Amino acid sequence: RRATAGKQLDIIAAALGAHPTATSRQAILEGLRDGLAGLGQRTTAAPANWDAVETALLAGTDATLRNLALQVGQLFGNAKAAEAQLAVLADKAAPVEHRREVLLGFARDSYAPALPAVLALLDEPTLRRDAIRALASFDDATVPAALLERYPSLAGPDKTETILTLAARPAGARRLFAALEAQKIPKSDISAFAARQLQRVVGPAFVDFWGPMVQPAADKDADIAKFKRLLTDGVLAKANPSHGRALFERTCSACHMLYGAGGIVGPDLTGSNRANLDYILAQIINPSEEIQEAYKLVTINTQDGRVLAGNVVGEDDQKVTLRLVGQETVVAKSAILSREISPVSMMPEGLLKQLSTDDVRDLVAYLKTTKQVPLP
Repeated sequence: RRATAGKQLDIIAAALGAHPTATSRQAILEGLRDGLAGLGQRTTAAPANWDAVETALLAGTDATLRNLALQVGQLFGNAKAAEAQLAVLADKAAPVEHRREVLLGFARDSYAPALPAVLALLDEPTLRRDAIRALASFDDATVPAALLERYPSLAGPDKTETILTLAARPAGARRLFAALEAQKIPKSDISAFAARQLQRVVGPAFVDFWGPMVQPAADKDADIAKFKRLLTDGVLAKANPSHGRALFERTCSACHMLYGAGGIVGPDLTGSNRANLDYILAQIINPSEEIQEAYKLVTINTQDGRVLAGNVVGEDDQKVTLRLVGQETVVAKSAILSREISPVSMMPEGLLKQLSTDDVRDLVAYLKTTKQVPLP
């Protein structure tokens, strides 16, 4: 298989010289980069003709092609290419998109020498959120400490990403759980998806703190009946849908899209039967009753201790592409320790029990709207 792959890479590298237009070269380089993604720069030998191709690309005037050549060179284990990429990442005058691509490449390969530069990006607003996501790839004690130190000053979406990054590894998840227990981070900051992730990583201690993730059927039926009695037309008429939207963005939008905004790990709620209170309550209180095939939760444990949970959106002999909250991640099959499909929804049960009566009213009122409302 390695010999076959090597021949294919030789052909691809030769094709770069045979295609004179920048557009075609860019397409080939992007395909080569994406094909190598997740395999690690020390696992794939460069084709014999790569040095000549790389030299020609780096000598050119097209900044996009030069950047792509460095990205591919790094994936082939070229130390000089990695050093050049680090310089781009640290250069505040470089185009933001180029720096973002470099950041994603280092995260994809968990390239340890890049960690100080990635941590520095936490103080750059334009790349802060990308850096928070990227830090999930680095198994280093400085990561949870840096994220928790900055947490109080972060904006809402950046807090959401920080929680997901911390929950992705046991060390970070334990630090996050300790902050929750000490009430340094409000329990209300934990989204439904993050709660499920913390349950997997922290274990029973988190369930004791949060509450049961799976309830007996009789309890779920009783909860549906209770909230139907509570959420009368008169009660909902007094609701604040704008506050409900804020609750949705904090609790649900990491996975669900509504009115064109939100995540795509779970179903888009825009066209669902949201006018029906029975439907809304059933979906929230008993989310595992019926799970569409495309949204079944797959959990991957990697050799380096990371826990990834999401939907599989692509797979071949060498890698799996997993759609996580906010991004897609490519994982080499050689890096996978275990993989399982969950029989339950990624959305934990008992979500409404984490909210006050007024919050439940406002959230349901927002879900029943027919058009977007402003945030408070």
